[in-house]
Amino acid sequence: MPTWAWIGAVVVLGGVATYFATPKSQTLDPRPSDQPIVDQKSIAVLPFANRSPDPENAFFTDGVHEDILTNLFNIRALRVVSRTSVEQYRGTKKTMKEIGAELGVAYILEGSVQRVGNKVRVTGQLIDARTDVHLWAKSFDKDLSDIFAIQAEVAKAIAAELQTVLSPQEQKVIERRPTENIAAYDLYLKARQIMFRGQPRVRARLLEEVVELDPKFAMAWAELAITHGHVFRNLERTPARLAQADAALTRAARLAPDAPETVIAQGWLAYLGHRDYARSTAEFDKVIQLQPSNAGAIYGMATIRSRQGRWLESVANYRIALQLDPAGEDVGVDAAQLLEAGRRWDEARAVRERLNAARAQGQKTSTLETGQAFLVGRAFSATGSTKAADDWLAGLPPVQLESRPVMGRRKWRANIRGDYAEWKRLDAISSAPTDENGVQRPRESIANLIEAAMMIAAHGDLAGARLRLGGRPEETRSTLELDPTNDRVWIQLALMEVLLGNQTEALRAARMAVELVPEALDAVDGPRNRRTLAVVHAWAGDKDSAFAELTRLLRVPFGYDYSVHDLRVDPMFAPLRGDPRFETLLKDPKSIQPLF
Repeated sequence: MPTWAWIGAVVVLGGVATYFATPKSQTLDPRPSDQPIVDQKSIAVLPFANRSPDPENAFFTDGVHEDILTNLFNIRALRVVSRTSVEQYRGTKKTMKEIGAELGVAYILEGSVQRVGNKVRVTGQLIDARTDVHLWAKSFDKDLSDIFAIQAEVAKAIAAELQTVLSPQEQKVIERRPTENIAAYDLYLKARQIMFRGQPRVRARLLEEVVELDPKFAMAWAELAITHGHVFRNLERTPARLAQADAALTRAARLAPDAPETVIAQGWLAYLGHRDYARSTAEFDKVIQLQPSNAGAIYGMATIRSRQGRWLESVANYRIALQLDPAGEDVGVDAAQLLEAGRRWDEARAVRERLNAARAQGQKTSTLETGQAFLVGRAFSATGSTKAADDWLAGLPPVQLESRPVMGRRKWRANIRGDYAEWKRLDAISSAPTDENGVQRPRESIANLIEAAMMIAAHGDLAGARLRLGGRPEETRSTLELDPTNDRVWIQLALMEVLLGNQTEALRAARMAVELVPEALDAVDGPRNRRTLAVVHAWAGDKDSAFAELTRLLRVPFGYDYSVHDLRVDPMFAPLRGDPRFETLLKDPKSIQPLF
């Protein structure tokens, strides 16, 4: 039986059997205060303090912290909370008991790093979070070139205190030296600090410098492969970028074929670059066997299962990932979206609320605003009421009302209320090239641009809609000449072409997206492409085809914000309003039932 075939029954994490309900009663609620998971070998490592004279060495401190966590991941008997979830406690005033209860761990390690010249000191205190008793305090002093030995000693000291015997394989992995080039290691840590969602191209360039300094640095090659994969998937879907990713992965596999970092890179690149979900599953499964606490690998498995349409297995995987990484942005957002796509609104709300609480704890103002905007938006999807959004907006200070996520939600509410004049007023503000102080705004995303053009067209102003599109249709056509296999860009072109009155071209573009990524290949992106085809049919006047597509789509989990309440006000389906079939579809009990 494949490892994950029995995920609905028992999952073993760190030698402790954790029961998950059968699909019929399965829920996904990550709130640790409700059901804390505390076993005798669970630990959280809080962000280390930078004690170096040079504050710029903070990157080195953070890197040491993350590498100690990685070493602990390699000890199968331990359950280790991920870095992204402990980050919220940087500089916290909370007690160890409070943190332990929130994260569901028995032990907490806190420490510091001091780097002076060629010397480094790492101090650590291991605390029993249940009693707030300090079990030991240790200092590790060595030359900078021995930093990996320090990291190994810390991990082994924790294992010994938790009465965990290391296997020969675990000891070998923990004691490895990824590179002998400290300059390359420094640059690697700096690159790793740049998140995928922030500046992946910058991250890739830094990692390329790392492997130039040390061509034998397998972990850096693996990280470079994943980074190129993210650029390919989200920004630059070109054969050249994918070739760079594949070449980096080949180098990593040649240098360290069995290293967890190489294996997880193989899993992510199979997904990001090749949509080879069978290969991704096999590789993530290998990582989970080596590192049961690796939330990233379990999150990867959850993502793949959703792409395969194996919804309940995906839910179960997300639940494990959230236990290990309760404040993780990617895992939290994706888990919520999956539950919303399945119309499991209460569970999704619990995930989003937990994530927003972590954002508030970590003082992540911008992501908190976005998270709150999504939360009140999905409240409308579930109930058809704007009360949650009204209350949230009413409580915001004036300065926040002009921020991008809040402005987007204000425009959304104006549409729901049928206040087109207010929507136009807000749209003029949010789409202006500069703000009220003359500061240049980031270029409007093409998704927001198309949404605005659809809104204008839905109110009978096709000329205004075409004007709003500006030169973006031509840019999109040029992009497709260089990148003809990008289904997302074909979708964008299809929606713009139908607004321009180019119905034949719009249908061709929509069908091309469906052809490139059909539902049989991808249960997430495939239905999204079919939805675009339904929109094109609606605007092209073929209502029969539009209703056929839409009726079928409402029976599959095809969108996190596509309930009957969303459909009722969505300008993209404005041509269907007034048709009796539209009301019948929206009132059909099957259109509101949970889908898994």
